[in-house]
Amino acid sequence: MIDYTYNFSGKTILVTGASSGIGKQISMDCAKAGATVIMLGRDEERLNQTLSQLEGDGHQVITGDLKDEKFIESACKALPPLDGVVQSAGMMKLVPLKFINAAFIDEMLAINLRAPILLVTTLQKLKKIKPASSVVLLSSINGAVIGSPANSVYGATKGGLQSFCKSASLELAKTSIRINCIAPAMVETEGTAVIGEHVSAEAIEADKKNYPLGRYGTPADIAGCCLFLLSGAGSWITGTTITIDGGFTAQ
Repeated sequence: MIDYTYNFSGKTILVTGASSGIGKQISMDCAKAGATVIMLGRDEERLNQTLSQLEGDGHQVITGDLKDEKFIESACKALPPLDGVVQSAGMMKLVPLKFINAAFIDEMLAINLRAPILLVTTLQKLKKIKPASSVVLLSSINGAVIGSPANSVYGATKGGLQSFCKSASLELAKTSIRINCIAPAMVETEGTAVIGEHVSAEAIEADKKNYPLGRYGTPADIAGCCLFLLSGAGSWITGTTITIDGGFTAQ
């Protein structure tokens, strides 16, 4: 019988990009709901800071670079069976078309598209994702939903992630594993704060007025949807993308 509550007691959930922002909030909320959380990322110091804030015991940190295929394989082999996977690690950088080069494309693809695909496929090959578990990929409205200036490569990676999700869901459904994307609009995190280095405070405040709900999102807004997809409440949802954007794309 499906448990439609948000009780994650006895569940183990892997979260990438957990050292800050959305990934950190998801880790904290999963732990609060009773899960054992395994956090994977590059910055050991910041991951341990997140670890110190998690409720409950038994949580772990695995440090390494998701751009490294060998690290992904070794990390996956070391993991216990998982009830949930959240791929939150990613890179956002505004680069106009005239400044795009091959090195930048390769870096963006490696972090935002190749790494999530390799992580999911490696976990599946090693049978580390339990049947009837849930995988959540963090995408963006930039890509398959809208476009925006200086975001063409970033949008391409996020659109590609949503395409991967659709096809992967058909194969994973054979073992009742669900996979979905969450596509946020602008969320105020440490990562997006760098935009303030290139855009004035007045311009940012003006941009917020483009959102019917009058503000940018918060990590908690995204984490709430993620926990829904990880829980039994989302047990009949797979292969789709949920847009969280304060009404931006409704216009």
